[in-house]
Amino acid sequence: MCTLLASTSAPTPQPPTTETCTIQFETGSELTLPVARTADAMKQGLMGKDNPGPGVIFVWPEPGVRGVWMKNTPAPLSAGWISAKGELQTILELEPQSMEKRSSFEPAIAIIEVPKGTFQKVGIRIGDQVAKADCLSFR
Repeated sequence: MCTLLASTSAPTPQPPTTETCTIQFETGSELTLPVARTADAMKQGLMGKDNPGPGVIFVWPEPGVRGVWMKNTPAPLSAGWISAKGELQTILELEPQSMEKRSSFEPAIAIIEVPKGTFQKVGIRIGDQVAKADCLSFR
């Protein structure tokens, strides 16, 4: 997956997270993803993975402007930022190996990263509301 902007060097690969989260949108669309909550898991993301699998969701306890880049990430991805109110506020396409920093426009509590085109394929769009996600707390 993408590397979070705060990282400056490639981290040592960590064992995959065992926590997963099913994100259900009010539209009926659904994604089940591994969860990255720790600094190490967030730094690793999908770096070095030719096949990103289903993707990942980065989760923070508090909202903030969140950013990613694609350093050492060979697969193209789509990233979506979720607000503290559960709205999918932004979707951006991320190019492999890009050093361009991509950020949320508004504070977010989570970033969903999935293989490029997944949001479109499952019918998830900007403005869609999360109906249920046990890994997220909304205000």
